Amino acid sequence: MPETRSEALSARSLAALLAVTALALGLRLHQLDGESLFMDEIRQTSYYTANFLQMVVLAASQNQPPLDYWIGAAFSALGSSDFIARLPSALFGAGAVALLSLLTARLTDWRYGIAAGLILALLPFHVYFSQEARPYAGPMFWTLLWLFLTLLAVEKPKRSNGFYLGYLLVAIAFLFSRADTPLFTITAAIGLLAPGAILLKLRPTLQDRWGVSSAQAGSLLLVLVMAAAAYLPMLLYLVEAGKRYAPDAAGLSAAKLWQALGQLPWGALVEAFRVQWEPLPLAAGGLLLAGYLRLPKIAGGQVQGLFIGFLFLLLPVTAFIHLWAFQASTSFPLRPPYPTYLLPLSLLLIVLTVRHVADAIPRPVRTWVSIPTGAALMALLGAELIDSKQTPQRTDWRGMAPLLKEEARLGDVVLMESSGRPGSWDPNDYGFDRYRAGGAIFYPASELQQPTISKMLAHSRQRRPFLLYFLWRDYRLSANSALPFITRRASDLDPVRLRQALSAAPELETRHRTGLLLLTLRDDLLTQDFARDSLMLLQAVLKALPRDPAVADLYALAARFAAELDAPEAEGLRLAAESLVRRTP
Repeated sequence: MPETRSEALSARSLAALLAVTALALGLRLHQLDGESLFMDEIRQTSYYTANFLQMVVLAASQNQPPLDYWIGAAFSALGSSDFIARLPSALFGAGAVALLSLLTARLTDWRYGIAAGLILALLPFHVYFSQEARPYAGPMFWTLLWLFLTLLAVEKPKRSNGFYLGYLLVAIAFLFSRADTPLFTITAAIGLLAPGAILLKLRPTLQDRWGVSSAQAGSLLLVLVMAAAAYLPMLLYLVEAGKRYAPDAAGLSAAKLWQALGQLPWGALVEAFRVQWEPLPLAAGGLLLAGYLRLPKIAGGQVQGLFIGFLFLLLPVTAFIHLWAFQASTSFPLRPPYPTYLLPLSLLLIVLTVRHVADAIPRPVRTWVSIPTGAALMALLGAELIDSKQTPQRTDWRGMAPLLKEEARLGDVVLMESSGRPGSWDPNDYGFDRYRAGGAIFYPASELQQPTISKMLAHSRQRRPFLLYFLWRDYRLSANSALPFITRRASDLDPVRLRQALSAAPELETRHRTGLLLLTLRDDLLTQDFARDSLMLLQAVLKALPRDPAVADLYALAARFAAELDAPEAEGLRLAAESLVRRTP
């Protein structure tokens, strides 16, 4: 690996590093609060008023360890705005760009380090998740910091106890940053280090050949095992919490693991790679494959070559463990953001591959090719990022609030439901109060099915019913995206067709905001009888929608109001709701 370790951090390199990091931070701070917090963001930020230990319980309710929640709570002391809520992710995102540049430069040279950082700074996927108050940007940052310290540990025969203490703390922080992928990454690293440490011990001659001693490998292995042991109580608590919060999806067994072994969702991982690398998935995939085909040449020899080989093995081993455990533990689809190791590791490996290919090209030709190629790459990434910034990507709660305030009077009732399967969304659980405005009363459809509440409202007068309909939709990074980064379940209604059908319903007035529909009866159809108006509103909605399990709650709610009115259609609506619930996947 020529001119690698000898390159110092010159003033020019430092200036370039600071410029790329500043660009990354600026892009992540730009429009940081431009859209409303997403559902899970609202829920996470609603926990920030809890104390240190309560946060552990609340984070576990979302099957996550508490580190990202603790950090968010600390920042909330600066304010409760959407900007402050997302600020930790923006800082983590910019920090990941700096770390990737440093790590890549140490393995290649500063030109490639800055190029790698610039690519990560501009990739729409990384920018988006650096602007979301959820544990995605954080784990990517901790992945790179852990890898950087691992490289430092193998480069020098002896490191101080203070270094290994810091390494232990970083590994623990990495594990506590997200529930699954950090654990799988550390497990993969332990699985790769253990045989290497044993081999170095049994065959001392390999120590001179590889440039790493058995003591170094053993120290790294010991620290990672200690970090995993420190995380074990948290892991066991998360498993137990999963049984409480999602009993139908919790629990692992030997039979499940064996069955899952032959059903690993590699296709979903490929889709995640495509989304994370948008708009360059084909080029990135081809270069990554070329890297694996040329691995012996890319790795070279001695310390850094050994580390590069470790990186190339770490990605597939982590992916295998991740897919195996995921397939065995849940029926939930593997969404593109979940493998947080995929983008930082693959980008690092791709840049190493490009360096290897470039070194084989004569210098004049290399310069002639690299300048226009680099310019075209930056232009493509920049154009896609601009498109991404202009594409609505989150449910517009903030935009719906003034609309509700304008449309709904004091005492009017807003029924809340989603286009997902029954029971998949309860707005009260997500802190809708963060954006709610006006004097209307809000009830989830499931809550209104309770006889005491429906009876109380049914006999009230002068209340106008509204239906706030949340649209489960495919969230995409840009208008050009081939794949969504958050996919609907197969059981969720198509949001575009649903909105078109409801907007065309002659009895309804519709107001649309991204991801939301506000529906009410036309003024000339209102009777000023809340129960009768609610029944007519629901029947108009149901007439426009397919008879699908996703509308079972609306049938049940319509049946409740029909029963209060002694309407003849009450029994038919009730039976329809029950039959749809039985069909729910």
